[in-house]
Amino acid sequence: MLVVIDNTIGPKPIFRQYLLSFLRRQRHGHAIARTLSEVVEISRTKQVSGFILTGSQLHVHDIGRDREAMNTFALRHGAPVLGICFGAQFINLYFGGHLEYTGAPVHHTRGIKIIGARIGLVEGVPMKLEADFYAAYSISDLAPCMRPICLDEVQRVVAFRHKRRRIWGTLFHPESICAHTELILNNFIQTVQKWAPPKTSEKTLHLGNNTFNKKKNEECRRKRLLKFNG
Repeated sequence: MLVVIDNTIGPKPIFRQYLLSFLRRQRHGHAIARTLSEVVEISRTKQVSGFILTGSQLHVHDIGRDREAMNTFALRHGAPVLGICFGAQFINLYFGGHLEYTGAPVHHTRGIKIIGARIGLVEGVPMKLEADFYAAYSISDLAPCMRPICLDEVQRVVAFRHKRRRIWGTLFHPESICAHTELILNNFIQTVQKWAPPKTSEKTLHLGNNTFNKKKNEECRRKRLLKFNG
């Protein structure tokens, strides 16, 4: 189950409609969460395989506690995450990066280019393409754990990936009607479909925040008995 963390406000933001239309065309099972309680309930009752953190009309610094909590929940879950615009800004801030205010958001299209290997989110995507933007912030410092994968025409980072985890962010809107940027969403959906939660060993007991291995516990118990009987 893919969970869409809906950061938008208002009844029908156009980019959210584009995203949901894309998911319906892909026939990929998804659920929409607008509050922390909703995303927790979905995760409790469904097998979550990924999250999309949507854009928003809000400034990322005005995120609010509940919206911050549900985006943080997604990043701590362990499943693949794609942050779009506002969602990408939040990811960069969460992991220690910085943003620069560039003025009131205005919808526009500009050229971007892929840097590095075209794998993962950008596999099969043309080296140069156009993308739709509607962001009030740019990335001034990318979080240390992130690697840039796309630059704009003035060499600013507009897409990135985590160096170790399946977490990506795009300041542009891949769900828009641009044909090539939809390939990015396709690649993320394929990642979600392949992902499976790590299996918990049957020999492991979880008690609170501590993990105990049965074998080690048994060895410790025998040593204590030998010491007591000796």
